[in-house]
Amino acid sequence: SCDMCHAESQHKEMNLASPADCASCHHDNAKAGCARCHERQAALYRGKIPAGVGIAAKPDVMAEAVGCTDCHDPGKAGALQAVGKACAACHDAKYEKTLADWKAALKDGKEAVVMAVVQAGLTLENLKRQGGDTAALDARLESIQNRISYLDRAKGVHNMTATLAAFEQAKRDLRVLLGAGTQAAPGASLPNPSGERKKLGA
Repeated sequence: SCDMCHAESQHKEMNLASPADCASCHHDNAKAGCARCHERQAALYRGKIPAGVGIAAKPDVMAEAVGCTDCHDPGKAGALQAVGKACAACHDAKYEKTLADWKAALKDGKEAVVMAVVQAGLTLENLKRQGGDTAALDARLESIQNRISYLDRAKGVHNMTATLAAFEQAKRDLRVLLGAGTQAAPGASLPNPSGERKKLGA
């Protein structure tokens, strides 16, 4: 009923104080409709990312055979921490470490992109100070940042192939953006803090 979630005294006011209150209903059994609340994770896993995000993704290799609750038990506390054990249960013991390895790879991939984003931002700021028109380049940089933010919220482990490919595409797009920014300010001395430019091309 409405007042399970909403206060009767004031329209739109919530009775629920935290996500844990939602979980008491939505995580009470394995039939929970995960995608209703975890839309980005489901879209990345199924390879159905909205076109406007700008990320091309095929379904994860396990998407046809493995459902959300095969890896996550919504009825138990610490469901995220237990995912590694779920990997080992279907594969073998060494796969319990796979999740940690994937997270480390994603962390490294994201850091490389973030470093490149910082360099691109500094380049555009330098161009602006010289009176250059950076509106189009700013929009391209924002689009790249939005793609990375989407992957971060979708948790890249749900589709490692698509996520790592998206990181590489973002770095290529940032190299092009940097080149465009450099050409727009011929002869400009562009900032290069701590060697980020070199790392972008790595």
